[in-house]
Amino acid sequence: MGAISNKLKSNSGATLMMALLFFVVCAVTGSMILLGATTTAGRLEGMKASDQNYYAVRSAAKFIEKQLSNEHIKAKEKLIIEETTVTTIEDEVPKEEVTTSYTYEKPVFYHVVNGSEQLINSDVRSEDNILLYLLTNSSITNYGEKTSESNSDTYPDAFSKDWFKSESDISDEAKEGITVSDTEISVKNGSEDISGLKVKMSVNLKPSGELSIKLINDIQEDSAGLAMNEYSMVLKMQCNKTVTPHESTVTENISEDEKKETTTITREYDLTFTPIIIEKA
Repeated sequence: MGAISNKLKSNSGATLMMALLFFVVCAVTGSMILLGATTTAGRLEGMKASDQNYYAVRSAAKFIEKQLSNEHIKAKEKLIIEETTVTTIEDEVPKEEVTTSYTYEKPVFYHVVNGSEQLINSDVRSEDNILLYLLTNSSITNYGEKTSESNSDTYPDAFSKDWFKSESDISDEAKEGITVSDTEISVKNGSEDISGLKVKMSVNLKPSGELSIKLINDIQEDSAGLAMNEYSMVLKMQCNKTVTPHESTVTENISEDEKKETTTITREYDLTFTPIIIEKA
């Protein structure tokens, strides 16, 4: 103990060298700690941005999945068949002449909410109603052939066609589906938009009824103009189609020699969506 005390009190250069060495060690250690703290802070800031993007995209995907799982669109098309029978007497023998006419009415769309049907406009743009825009696209559906009302003496082929086209009726390009891109949605906190948490969405519908929704965060750029903090997910759903026909017939005696039978056939397409998977793109 005395030796240490004497060393500390010594006026020789050894004590000064020890002090300088101790100072250098402390300075280097402090620099390393500051560098580590700075690096960690930058990494934490990056993790914060990455987490924001992940949760923004994930929240948007779950929100859309919930909305579409409750989406129920019904399309109704109608065919009216009128058979007019006129009875004449020739050589005291009754003779019947039947005239048949067909009136086809194009599909009318409804939203089904809590069992109640609400009429919606079918002439929509993609920005107004993406789903209806895709479901009426003539590249993958037969809606284009179902759009015109007609009154003729021949049975309308449009009434007997399915909603979606078969693969043999479409081009190779159309088999990949129809895509609506760059629709922007915002993740909200209460009533306020969270800055930087806007999500872009592109929607693709195939003739098989597979619906793919790609969501990607609002990408920021660094000083070099390179994309950073990018995150994207794909929500896949299946469009389920149920067809229900309804038929009623009314007979009317116009006169003793003339009778009209009117048959009304209504075909209902129930279109709903079932989630398949949410996965990282």
